[in-house]
Order: sequence, then C-alpha cells, then structure tokens
Amino acid sequence: MSNAATAHAAVLWTLRYSTRLRQAFIVISAVYDAVSKGPTGAQGPAGAKGAQGPQGPTGDGAAAYAFVVPPEVSMGTDPVFVAARTRGFATVTNPLLGLYCLAPTGSLDPSTRSWVATVEYSRADPAQVTTAEPDTGAGCPSGTFGVRTLKLAMTPTPHWSAAWDVAFMVVVP
Repeated sequence: MSNAATAHAAVLWTLRYSTRLRQAFIVISAVYDAVSKGPTGAQGPAGAKGAQGPQGPTGDGAAAYAFVVPPEVSMGTDPVFVAARTRGFATVTNPLLGLYCLAPTGSLDPSTRSWVATVEYSRADPAQVTTAEPDTGAGCPSGTFGVRTLKLAMTPTPHWSAAWDVAFMVVVP
C-alpha cells in the first residue's frame, strides 16, 4: 500500500471511530441522566406567612366622570347625563354638531387636566363605526371639557364626520 493510501485509510478509520465514540457518548450520557435523577419527591411543607405590607396611599378615584346621551339617542332636544353614572359635572351642552362641552361642578381645570372619552356602545348603532375623543379646540367655553363624537363615512372617500347620535363616557382622572 502506498503512503497516500495508508494515510487515506487512517483518516477514514479515525472518522468512523470518532463518530462511533460520539454516538456512544451521547447514549451513555442519556442513560446516566435517566438513571441518576430518580423520581420526583413529594412537595415540601409551605413556608411561614410573611408580614403584612404597608398600606398603600389612598386613591382619589376619578375626579369626574359622565355618561352622556346625545339628543338623537335620548329623544330629547338637549344632551343629558345618566345621573347614576355621572359625578363631578354640572351641565353638558352641544353647541355644534358632534361637539359636547361638559362643565365641571368643582374647580377642575381642563387646561391642567387630562381626560379620556370613549363611545358608550350600549347606546350606539352597531352598524356604525364611531369614536369619541377629547377636544381642546376653541369650540367649547373656557373651563369646560370638550368631547368630539365622530362616525366613519365611506363616501366619496372614507373620512370621519361629526356625529349627533353617539353616546359616550368621559373620565377625568
């Protein structure tokens, strides 16, 4: 046999031998892991109860909230509050189509507070895509919280248009 053939045979034998060694090692490791771990033991006893934590700060909840029903939905001529779901607001007016101005009962100042508005779907037309959003424009008198109600109009191209028939909730945290 030539030196090249001998070297080639040695390389092939080494590759086969090392592959078999790796396979044997993997099998032996798996068997060792299965045998050495044993079954899972029973759960230990519960630890002692920890001390009670300190009392958290008192929350003030929402400063004001309101459920507003527009004239179209309430069958009236003016928007109305649902009294059981309103606190912190005195009046609601509707100076423009889709614009509502809520006057707070206390000293809440819309120029220093944030508020959120959302459609009240229990009094909304499920066939319409609608939204209610805070409005800080010039349409409402100073000191009132503005809310715009809109619905999606599909023609001539999709766009939002002012809505007169969208009930909404507003919260001032």
